[in-house]
Amino acid sequence: MYSFFYSGGTNLEYGEKELLRSIDKTKELFIWQLALAIKLVDVAAAITEIGKKKFFPTAEELNPNIRFINNKFIAGIRQNPDVIANINKYKVSWDDNTEAIRRLYLAIKDSEQYKQYLESEDTFSNDKDFIITVYTDFVFDNDFFADFYETKSIYWYTDFCFMNFVMVKFIDGYKFSEESQPLPEMIKTVAYDTEYQDDKKFIIDLFDKVVIHKERNYNYIQSKVINWEMERVSAMDTLIIEMAITEILDFPTIPVKVSMNEYIELSKIFSTPKSKFFINGILDSLVEDFNKKNLINKTGRGLLG
Repeated sequence: MYSFFYSGGTNLEYGEKELLRSIDKTKELFIWQLALAIKLVDVAAAITEIGKKKFFPTAEELNPNIRFINNKFIAGIRQNPDVIANINKYKVSWDDNTEAIRRLYLAIKDSEQYKQYLESEDTFSNDKDFIITVYTDFVFDNDFFADFYETKSIYWYTDFCFMNFVMVKFIDGYKFSEESQPLPEMIKTVAYDTEYQDDKKFIIDLFDKVVIHKERNYNYIQSKVINWEMERVSAMDTLIIEMAITEILDFPTIPVKVSMNEYIELSKIFSTPKSKFFINGILDSLVEDFNKKNLINKTGRGLLG
């Protein structure tokens, strides 16, 4: 939506296609992240074998702890047909970045988290927990991977943040089973309220209504920016507030508090540290006005708040 508005976009259909394409690219990012864990184990195995073949190997190198190499979660996704099919579909390969992954593994291997993992009970649950630790403590804040993904796709700079939550949730819910387990879809297709049967319809409706009501929403914001020129307000702050206004006024099944909380959370990711206070203040004042003018009409679960 940001790129659509600030590149002077006017073709709604084209904007919708780009939006959905960006979501499909998110699935590809998820596969790259999964493949990274597989490659990390392969690199660990290769380093372990090199250690055994040294002229003067240490006792630890001769008898290494291969708990991580035999990680049960990694073994499971390595054999998962859905994972294999998607790796092939997106032509995912970390082979050109082996040195970066080697450095990642050595940093993990020297960590206290790794030591605690090797000393923990050898269970599928503990294996999953450690892979979550690998992502949360060593991958998600790693500048190399952030830069790498940004060069792969213009969409992935911001999607990398979102993918943290998706990856952790996926690993945590993965079951120890010989049966194939499908990968999560980036767009849900299960009904979650009376109006929207899947995320795709909600996404497109939100995009369309923000575009259609841009002038209305802009004027609402302008009425609350006292003694300020609108050009001084962050473009991202403006867009976030416009999206929130659209949900509040044009999505009857979404509670007002839900919309406000969600967009304040988005501001913490996409805007400045102080934006949440500015956005919260503007939305509070606007909602008060909307209520006085009876502009908010909620139905179903939207009546809850």
